[in-house]
Amino acid sequence: MRTRQRLKMLKQVAEKQALKLNGFGYNTKITKIDNTNDFVVHADNGKEEITIFVDRQDSPFHTWTLKKR
Repeated sequence: MRTRQRLKMLKQVAEKQALKLNGFGYNTKITKIDNTNDFVVHADNGKEEITIFVDRQDSPFHTWTLKKR
């Protein structure tokens, strides 16, 4: 797959994941990792933080949850 098409597809997947989290009351931010051409979705709702690493088109995605104190 060409790099430009892959980036566009991964960005759409990241935006879809961010919209799902927005529906649950999270503030989301999507960032691109320069070295690997992958995307990371950061989500925060004040009580916990969720980080989703989007490197493929379908789930399961690598996900980390951090509870704030």
